[in-house]
Amino acid sequence: MEKIISMKNVTKDFKENRALKSLTFSIEEGEIFGFLGPSGAGKTTTIKLLTSQLIPTSGEVKVFGKDVYLNKKEIVKNIGILSDTSGMYDRLSVLDNLMLFADINAVSKKNVLEILDKIGMKDTIK
Repeated sequence: MEKIISMKNVTKDFKENRALKSLTFSIEEGEIFGFLGPSGAGKTTTIKLLTSQLIPTSGEVKVFGKDVYLNKKEIVKNIGILSDTSGMYDRLSVLDNLMLFADINAVSKKNVLEILDKIGMKDTIK
């Protein structure tokens, strides 16, 4: 089977703190995988490296066989993350949250409003 996710000798330093040291693993197509560990073990850092939110100090990070940093736009279109938190901003309305994340992902306001209309929520969400 094809490796969908791979990290090879990945190290991540934050100033004086080493969050990851020579992490190597791979996940093949069809595998179910999760990160478990105590606070400070490097779970969030690893996920942020896989989603190109962080750049490793050293090592190689690949998703679908492609370097995450050289192919960021292509890769982020094809991955998703399920977090234990919503990722929404409490101080923003539902519509403002939708527009913020649409803007980050280069989705037009018009497209968001059209989708809300199609699902019958255009007049409900403020």
